[in-house]
Amino acid sequence: MKVIRWVFIMLLASTFGSCRSKNSVPIATNNDYASLFQLKKIPNRVVVQTKDLTNKVISSVEIADKKSFKRVVLLNTPYCAYVSKLNVQASVVGIAAFESLNSNVLGFDEDSIVNVGEKGVLNLEKIQALQPDLIICSSYQVQELSLITSCPVLIVNEFWEQHPLAKAEWLKLFGALFNEVETANELFKEIESEYLKNIQSATSKLKVMNVQQYGAHYYTPGCESLLNQLLNDAGVVVNCDGEGSKSKELSKEQVLMYSLELDALLYFSTNDKTRKEVLEELAIRNFKGKVLLCNTVKTGYFEEAVLHPDQLLKELKSCIHAQDNKGKYFKEL
Repeated sequence: MKVIRWVFIMLLASTFGSCRSKNSVPIATNNDYASLFQLKKIPNRVVVQTKDLTNKVISSVEIADKKSFKRVVLLNTPYCAYVSKLNVQASVVGIAAFESLNSNVLGFDEDSIVNVGEKGVLNLEKIQALQPDLIICSSYQVQELSLITSCPVLIVNEFWEQHPLAKAEWLKLFGALFNEVETANELFKEIESEYLKNIQSATSKLKVMNVQQYGAHYYTPGCESLLNQLLNDAGVVVNCDGEGSKSKELSKEQVLMYSLELDALLYFSTNDKTRKEVLEELAIRNFKGKVLLCNTVKTGYFEEAVLHPDQLLKELKSCIHAQDNKGKYFKEL
C-alpha cells in the first residue's frame, strides 16, 4: 500500500560523499525555489550536487558537456515523472516498484524495464546485473547501496521541498543528468507561469483542512507544508496546527473541534471512498462542508503530481470555490 509521504516522512540526517574536482572553481547556478540541489558549471562539465536540510552536500556527480547517463536505475517512482516529462525513458533500465507504476501514462516500455525492488525491499543482484551508470535514490535507501561501488549514486530528496514549485524545479536537475537542460528550463518556466497566474489572494473566509486517520491516530500537515501552501495560494483560510511542515498528531476531540468550523475537508486515500466512509474514518458527525477526495493510486498522485502544481492549484480553487466538483486529482464526495 502506498503511504502518503508528507504525513509520515520523518526528517533523517544522512551523509554520502563522492569525488569532485579540486582544481576547478565552480560557478553555481541559483534556483528560484528549490533549496536542496545545485548545478555548477565548470570547464567542460557540470557538477550536480544534492543537499540535506542543513545545506550539507550529501551526493555529487559530474557530467561532461553534451553527455548524459544512458543506463539509469530509479529507486523511487516519483523520479519517473521527471524522466517522462523530458521524454528520456529510453535511458532508464531499472525502476523499483515498477509493477505498481502507471507505465502507460508515463511512457515506459514494460519490456525494457527491470523491476529492481518491491514493497520497500531492493534487489541488489538485479541492480548490479543491469550495469547501471547512475543510481538515483533517497537518503532512506542509500545505506542499502553501500556494497555497490561500480557506479555513482545520486541522492534525490525532492519530497523534502515544501514549496509546490520547488519540487517541480527538480526538473532542472534531471535535465542536467540527461543532457536536456534547455528543455527542462523551458518546461519549468511554463509550469511556474501557470502556477503564478492562478494564485488567488485569500479574499474568501472559507476554512479548509486536511486530516488523515491511520490506525487510532489522526494527523494534519504543518502550516508550512506543501499542501497547505497550495491551499493558501488557492485563496482560502487554512486550518493547521503548529509551525513548520512536519505533520502534527491530533486527538479525536481536536478533530471534532476543527470540523465544526470547516467549509471543506481534504482526504487522501489509496482507494475510492464515499463521503460517509471518510467521515466515519475521521469520527466526524453532522459535517455540512465539502469533502474532497484524492485517490492517490487511481490518479497517479505520487508519480505525476510533483510536476503539476499548477494543475493541483487550479483544481483546488475550482473545487473549493464551487466552480467544479471533479478534476484529475480531486473530486467532491
